[in-house]
Amino acid sequence: MRWRDWRYANRHRGEVVGRINGRRRIMRLSLSALAQLENCYGDTDILELLTRFAQQGLQADDIDNVLHAALVGARDVLAESGASLDVEGGEAQALHLATRLIELAFAPPSSSTPTSTLSKEQ
Repeated sequence: MRWRDWRYANRHRGEVVGRINGRRRIMRLSLSALAQLENCYGDTDILELLTRFAQQGLQADDIDNVLHAALVGARDVLAESGASLDVEGGEAQALHLATRLIELAFAPPSSSTPTSTLSKEQ
């Protein structure tokens, strides 16, 4: 059994778990994954993409691109295979996973996260 098969998703790292192609997979939108996501849309940068997603919602291709990028970010072998994604729970679950990945990737640090003493005024 591999480490990814049984470990929990760490939301502080932006990880989300979903069952894709019959296997439990941990995904995350790392910086390299976000760069790959930008590449899916040509000249569009990530801020433009986020604005578009917020205004128009996620379409099927957007969901697929986000999930593929998140698999790349987690270094899952499925990302490199080029196989189509079969998300357990269907389109609604795929949308939930993609939305959650974006939320965690761009969420401000929680108030419970310790801050550096150098950044505090003395």
